[in-house]
Amino acid sequence: MERESTELLLRDTSRAVLVPADHPHATKVGLDARGISVMTDLDRTPAVTVDDGTQIDEALRLMKEAGVRSAFVIDGGSNVLGLVTAYDIVGDKPLRYLDSLGCTLRTCSRADVRVGDIMEPVERWLVIDVDDLAAYSVGDVVETFRRSGRTHIPVVERTDEGADRLRGLLSAAEVARATGVDTGGLRPAATFAEIELAVQHGALP
Repeated sequence: MERESTELLLRDTSRAVLVPADHPHATKVGLDARGISVMTDLDRTPAVTVDDGTQIDEALRLMKEAGVRSAFVIDGGSNVLGLVTAYDIVGDKPLRYLDSLGCTLRTCSRADVRVGDIMEPVERWLVIDVDDLAAYSVGDVVETFRRSGRTHIPVVERTDEGADRLRGLLSAAEVARATGVDTGGLRPAATFAEIELAVQHGALP
């Protein structure tokens, strides 16, 4: 059946869980390819996770070692609490969090900030079902990133228990890299050297 919309059907979620995986995949695609081809498939690529109590710079180090710009925040088990990105860590979120506590640079520092303090909690996610993604093109995914203003979109499938099992992740930066098209999200050219430079030069407290 022909679709009129070129934007993915995003919806809310209240609970998500992770499953193990062990095989990487490659992405080099055109805009007419199936949208699922630009998804990081968590059935094939292990999810990068951090505990919610992890200090933010330690989380950034773990992301750098894994070569990713985001990590799922977990509760120590398979339950997902949220998502944190490298850009959350080097942006103004840590400062805004400290400000919310009434902190000053004399009483608090970024060393006091944990990923659970600045993550996007799962209750605020917009997700897409993997079956819906399979019906859309990569061009539709690009358009969705542009219209939604989001940098990451989790992909889920419903379990028999009624939870959203995390099946994959769409990243604006990765889609831009794979297609060469501006998604309006994170710059694909941004490197961890640039991220570290921002921290070293006082872009954050």
